[in-house]
Amino acid sequence: MSSLSLQMGENNLKRASFYDGLFNCPVCLKIFRSPILQTKCGHRFCQCCLQNVLQIQPSRCPVDGEALDTNKIFTDTAFQKQIEDVKIICCYSSHGCSWEGTIQSLTEHREDCEFVNVICEKGCGSTLLKYQLESHICLDPSTPSLQQELALCNSAFMENGEFVDDHDCTMESRPGPEGESSRTMPTSSEEPASPSISGDGASLKFCKFIKLGCKFKGNRFEVDLHMDIASETHLDLVCKSINEIKTEYIKKENKVIAKHDNKIKLVQDYICKQNVVIKDLHETNRTLETNSRNMQNQIKDLASKTEMFMEEITRLKVQANQLQEEMNESRDTNFTGSLLWKIKNFSKHMQNAVNKTELSVYSPPFFTSRYGYKVRAQLFVNGLGSQTGEYMAIYFHILPSEHDDILRWPFNHKITFSLLEQTPDQTNVTYTLVPTPNEDSYKRPSDKMSDGKGFNRFISLDALKKGKYIKNDSIFVKIRVHCKNTSRNHES
Repeated sequence: MSSLSLQMGENNLKRASFYDGLFNCPVCLKIFRSPILQTKCGHRFCQCCLQNVLQIQPSRCPVDGEALDTNKIFTDTAFQKQIEDVKIICCYSSHGCSWEGTIQSLTEHREDCEFVNVICEKGCGSTLLKYQLESHICLDPSTPSLQQELALCNSAFMENGEFVDDHDCTMESRPGPEGESSRTMPTSSEEPASPSISGDGASLKFCKFIKLGCKFKGNRFEVDLHMDIASETHLDLVCKSINEIKTEYIKKENKVIAKHDNKIKLVQDYICKQNVVIKDLHETNRTLETNSRNMQNQIKDLASKTEMFMEEITRLKVQANQLQEEMNESRDTNFTGSLLWKIKNFSKHMQNAVNKTELSVYSPPFFTSRYGYKVRAQLFVNGLGSQTGEYMAIYFHILPSEHDDILRWPFNHKITFSLLEQTPDQTNVTYTLVPTPNEDSYKRPSDKMSDGKGFNRFISLDALKKGKYIKNDSIFVKIRVHCKNTSRNHES
């Protein structure tokens, strides 16, 4: 038994007075399809429906929820025969068919039923009852005659080239040549009339799915019947329309995707170029870092060498200063054994001595000869010891020199001190110091000048002030060492 026959049989059973849902599968809600299976809880199912249920674990009965055991499911052959023997009526009984019979004989009846739906084969695509084909007049909206008639209607019968559903034409339907209907414009005193197809007074209607491609047209009864039985066709049209929309959407989406893909490709190309630039920058940076490290090492080496050079320069400067001092000393040193010592700013020295910030003043060193003794004088401006504030004292010192190894020791040469009066007559104050060889002051000095020997009463401060010894705040003191043969090479 085909699925179509079962579906039609279901409609037939719905019209049977004794039908109470006993012959419908609880899963698909249609008449049971062979083979029919029964569970241990007593419920029946189509085999294919129950197999779908058993695929869900744990499997339970869709009716009462009891657990299903595949070992306790069996084929209900008796119930299958009972269904096949049920008396049913034709599904087109409402159209006038009076057939009654069993489900087994339904397929044979359907082939001969005059009330079954058929499609016009003349080109209009209308769905009619089989017995209506002989009296059906094919009116294709694309034919010129119908287009001319429709053009006479002032109403918006068509929108965008498609027929509008439930259109009530205001044209009057009148018989035309050879029994065909024709339409004239209505008068103001006449009621609007609906368009007819075959002169039987039926209004022309089109399928509600005309915009989706269904070309069926007929009277209201035919359209309603068409809507009932052509659901599968309409579903196909809907699916086709959805697929077309989907295809169009996919095309647009692909265009957008392609556009974005181009942009993405441009961005990717740009990123690739930037990556190359970045890579080059990294290489350049590494090169610069290497060069920088090398330069830093070179700078460190140069700094180390510079430090060495600076130390060498400092050492050379010290030597140069020493040489300069020696040269200056050699140039300015007196080798005559006699020194004329000018003491400037005498009043300042006196004030410092009184304040005890500077007790004495030293003369420049001088030599008794080119390779003789190195000596100097020390003047106590305000006196020394118990004579402080009354007499000016003067002392003589021997300094160590590089010639001491060739000189005679102890020192035994006379020294004369003279305070010069700054007048033409020059009444000078002169004292002569005669060394005593046994005293330490005349022995060879080690690393510093010897203790001094001299006169504590060189001149009284009163005589110094009264005399002409101070002029322009300066005094002159002359020191002379009386010696001829100082070197041991002159010994006889």
